[in-house]
Amino acid sequence: LTYYASINPYVLKISILSILSLAFSFTMVLMRKSVELPLGSLGIGLKKGPTGRATIAEIQDGSPLAGKLNEGDIVTAFKNGNITLNNPTLTYLLLELKRTEDVAFRELTVYIKGVSSQTRTLPKGSIGVKFRRGDSEDRATIVGFTPESPLKTEFKVDQVVSKIVTKCYGARLDPTCRDLVDILADTANEKGRLMEVS
Repeated sequence: LTYYASINPYVLKISILSILSLAFSFTMVLMRKSVELPLGSLGIGLKKGPTGRATIAEIQDGSPLAGKLNEGDIVTAFKNGNITLNNPTLTYLLLELKRTEDVAFRELTVYIKGVSSQTRTLPKGSIGVKFRRGDSEDRATIVGFTPESPLKTEFKVDQVVSKIVTKCYGARLDPTCRDLVDILADTANEKGRLMEVS
């Protein structure tokens, strides 16, 4: 006995497009931040995390990085001058931190534990979102929405814009309020713009 399922190609096409649209319009990713490392001892403990990557295990009392790093943050890069080491192993990172403890211009990039970002595809035209200068590094921060904004249920007040992606400007990380407003105005007729907030 053979059973042949009857599938409407048009309905199947619409369903697949809907799934792809949903996948690309809403993405949750871990937030990253970079911290400049002082000279000398850092006063932090490191361990191998669940994924095998170097992870902050503890922040010791008196550490110069207290308040900048947290237990559970995952190390994604170590920068020494113009050299960047991505996804260093725990062993290699410990060796490099010890070797360069008297070297200036070091930087550690981590995934922030428990903090995520939200990415949405922006519609063409005005998005009806109001921004102001943020309290941190002049980053654009959402302060409100116009009544007709198509995004008033997607974003929230006080979220900070961490990335804007357009065909014309490419990807801009941590745009200032002025830059963001200019980019949105210049690309109002562009389809497929992406904005990431946290």
